[in-house]
Amino acid sequence: MLTVDWEPYYASTLKNDGVYTEIVTTAFKRSGHKATVTFLPWTRALKYVADGKNDIVMGAYYNDERNKIYKYSDSCMTIHIGFVAHKKLGITSYKTLKDLKQYRIGVNRDWVYTPEFDSANYLKKDVATNQIINIRKFFRKRVEIIAISIEVFQYELSNMMNRDMNDVVVLSPLLDEKGLHLMMGRKIPDHEKIIADFNSGLKQIREDGTYGRILSDHGF
Repeated sequence: MLTVDWEPYYASTLKNDGVYTEIVTTAFKRSGHKATVTFLPWTRALKYVADGKNDIVMGAYYNDERNKIYKYSDSCMTIHIGFVAHKKLGITSYKTLKDLKQYRIGVNRDWVYTPEFDSANYLKKDVATNQIINIRKFFRKRVEIIAISIEVFQYELSNMMNRDMNDVVVLSPLLDEKGLHLMMGRKIPDHEKIIADFNSGLKQIREDGTYGRILSDHGF
């Protein structure tokens, strides 16, 4: 499997490579497969798996276009996606995306958010290669809003000096709640069976309490 460092869910710096990694490898083990993960830039991970060089992208949102290239697993976790804004902007909510036209919005390259947001070419989107750079640009006032996993933002903020949630506001409503899946390259032989095996293992560890114990062990 390939993925990018994405704390607090998975990263080479986290215990057992993170809560999501442990859930995935445990589900695979339960269904008779040994899974390992390598951390690479996101765009490279997508390409290597699409080309059949590696088997699986670990941790991805569903997207119809991607589904033509990759076979999706069942969702392993739910992620909350939204807009974080500087409190000094004086906004706390929006009715439609067009309400945000005047602001510079930080996004991550090659990420999918929602079909409406992804296709909203009227918005001023400022692209970063990863969420760390996106957050740094946000606090350096190079962007006024960022589109991001709220949990990821809170985690990164907790590791920053002299920054806290009092400086920012999470706009209402959330942009989306997304399942976090595996994507297996359709060029990989037996990809249908392997994903079915994984789904079966995931169901087993959810039912017998292993899933919950892994969450608790990682502080979730």
